[in-house]
Amino acid sequence: MNNFFEVGYLPLLSDIMNDLGLRRKIDELVPVNRQCRTTAGEAVQLLALDMLSGQNALMNVGKWAAEQDLDQLLLSGLQAS
Repeated sequence: MNNFFEVGYLPLLSDIMNDLGLRRKIDELVPVNRQCRTTAGEAVQLLALDMLSGQNALMNVGKWAAEQDLDQLLLSGLQAS
């Protein structure tokens, strides 16, 4: 099944965050629980992208993330759930 996503400016912001090493730096500072499927850096970057997208309610991050191309924004194979 093919998914179509509105691209907008978020991939550019994600690339800038990657170039700055945001995820890597956060992951260096925050211990990773081996049971987690994502790291703290990935979660922080996703929350930052959500806020920069104009979304106001962080309680809807899961719904917002399900509508994004997470393979392009963060990590291949990452699922919103």
